[in-house]
Amino acid sequence: SINLKKVNNRLLHIKEDTINLFMNNKRERIVNKIINLTKQWKIINNKYDICITNPPYMGNVGMNDIIKRYIEEQYKDTKSDLSTVFMERCFRYTTFDGFLAMVNMHSWMFLFTYEKFRNRILEKYTIDTLVHLGMEAFDNIIGKVVQTVAFVFRKKNIANYKTTNIRLVDFYDSRRHDKEKNYYNERYRYISKQSDFNEIPGHPIAYWVSKKFVDNFKVGISIESISEFTGSQNITANNEKYLRFLWEVGADSIGEGKNWVLYSKGGDYRKHYGNLEYIVNWSDNARKFYKNNKTSNLLGEKYWYKEGITYTMLSTKNTSFRYLPTGCIFDKGGPSINYIKNINYILALLNSCVVKKYLDVLNPTINIQAKDIKNIPIIIDKNYKFKVESIEKECLDISKYDWDSSETSLEFKTHPIIEFKSNNLENSFNDWMYFMENQFNQLKDNEEELNRIFIDIYDLQDELTPEVEDKDITIRKADRDREMKSFISYTVGCMMGRYSLDEEGLVYAGGEFDINKYKTFKVDEDAIIPITDNEYFKDDIVSKFVEFVKIVFGSETLEENLNYIADTECFKRKTNETSRECLRRYFLKGFMEDHLKVYQKRPIYWMFDSGKQNGFKALIYMHRYDENMVAKIRTDYLHRIQRTYESEIIRLEKDINSEVISTKEKTKAKKEKEKISKQIDECKTYDQVIAHVANQRISIDLDDGVKVNYNKFQGIEVLIGNGKKNLKANLLFKAQI
Repeated sequence: SINLKKVNNRLLHIKEDTINLFMNNKRERIVNKIINLTKQWKIINNKYDICITNPPYMGNVGMNDIIKRYIEEQYKDTKSDLSTVFMERCFRYTTFDGFLAMVNMHSWMFLFTYEKFRNRILEKYTIDTLVHLGMEAFDNIIGKVVQTVAFVFRKKNIANYKTTNIRLVDFYDSRRHDKEKNYYNERYRYISKQSDFNEIPGHPIAYWVSKKFVDNFKVGISIESISEFTGSQNITANNEKYLRFLWEVGADSIGEGKNWVLYSKGGDYRKHYGNLEYIVNWSDNARKFYKNNKTSNLLGEKYWYKEGITYTMLSTKNTSFRYLPTGCIFDKGGPSINYIKNINYILALLNSCVVKKYLDVLNPTINIQAKDIKNIPIIIDKNYKFKVESIEKECLDISKYDWDSSETSLEFKTHPIIEFKSNNLENSFNDWMYFMENQFNQLKDNEEELNRIFIDIYDLQDELTPEVEDKDITIRKADRDREMKSFISYTVGCMMGRYSLDEEGLVYAGGEFDINKYKTFKVDEDAIIPITDNEYFKDDIVSKFVEFVKIVFGSETLEENLNYIADTECFKRKTNETSRECLRRYFLKGFMEDHLKVYQKRPIYWMFDSGKQNGFKALIYMHRYDENMVAKIRTDYLHRIQRTYESEIIRLEKDINSEVISTKEKTKAKKEKEKISKQIDECKTYDQVIAHVANQRISIDLDDGVKVNYNKFQGIEVLIGNGKKNLKANLLFKAQI
């Protein structure tokens, strides 16, 4: 503290000291500074009947060392954010029985970090009024992270005081402007006694809950009593180095006891099953790093490869829970509950509207913590147990089937069009569409039935309804655009040898290649498939695609099947364009963009691409690449297309000079010659680049992942010499990998 009397005496002494000539220049400046400082000190130490402020928001990560040290010493219960520090500071400004009003983040109401602070509020102060605004409360703050609450506190505990609360948290996105409209709506007004908050674990400011909701905490058990759930998790501290998508590495290196293991990392909102698309480096050296590095963590060995229930820790939507199969490791973004009894019953409960309501109370932020899951009251009703488990088993099977029907799943077996093959492609798609419509409706019925059961078990009929919106069903319905594109992708996989019509699942993704596994539809021998604007090669990609469709559905329906694909809206078939021309245009200009989206910018099919003129393009399969492949592409494909172009130029010149053909045909020939001339020039430039790379005989290591390997072929610089500017170009399709 400061002795203000001594400061004023010293100030007076400085003013009256006229003997010291050396002080004359500094006296006025010093006096003014001290006067301002004493005024500031008085303001800071004053008490006010009413304190109103809009505090700054800053997490402790953004604080400098001086601020961090100070608030850790002075504001231990609120130190996680400056906004809550200001709450505590403003209480000190406020006189006894005075009022504090503020708009702030709502995290103090729920997070474990602020539990001691909440206890102090409930014990010493009174919440007078509270308006819970939630997301997007201000026009200039659009997003899900900043969630706010406006409140008035009284610095005095008034027993049995009834607080008025207004809940507007559900108005966001397109409805965010309705917050103001509904401020006076009685439907969103709640009266609460703050002493009731002490009955809920962690004492959240849950002003909107009923007595029955609170009573269930006394009846239910903790998840810890029927499982192993300690919050243990794996942290690599370097995901760029140690994480891959499962399709990047060799399939034979994935699994227990191998270098790569399936990794649960949270992911999008998805219930029952799924989001298994990552793998983690689990070699001895990698595990040693996780264990010994200061910022990483090695998952406890007792949790390795164990089945359980995993969930997405950070989610802007509702929290979703999924079955975690054996053979997996889990990350901090996808924590897991292991060694769990009654696993299907608990999975069904956790995905129900009942648990959603409890989590909305225990922690309505976007970051669900292990403590919140542990505080959910688990009620296992023996009368419903068998029925719940049977329904959840069906939900799990439906969701797993949906997940595995995508070729990015490790357990993908075949494309749905092949699985539901009928007499033609249209009927095959329709059969798949009807099947998935039934699956979708069945899953929705199941989830609503589970909601009904748990609403009855928890006696929350007056607060919850069992209905589930279509948007919250997390399996897909059939979509013609998506399915036709994925059918093309699957066909390319069969061309390359990744899949086969003779075997289910992944046939080749590294290891020893066996060409005898592809009898019904022949695999491309060198895994190099040219894509050109005309059919210049025997193994032209459009020709191979047409052959695949013919083999699957027969020659009688070939044309109608090709037309069905080309007439799909996403391909934007042009007037008078044949189905083959439409497919060729897609392979030239659309296929790689879609492939990058599906494979999340980690493509397994790479396109050698000479540039905008489409002079030369060829697809390869990353897993069949070898160090001789670039040279083979150059000599067997690029040079051949150049010779073909040169022959075409000669033919076109004959047409142009001919006296037989019409003026219209000559004009067309001139345009074609101009186009091919540009393609020749592009190929010649590209040849310099590809020659440079071919001579290097670049090798790749699948364990390095797509990003490292793909970029070995990009940004190639060729020394030209003779004072000319060096040539720099990409060998592959330009993409942000």
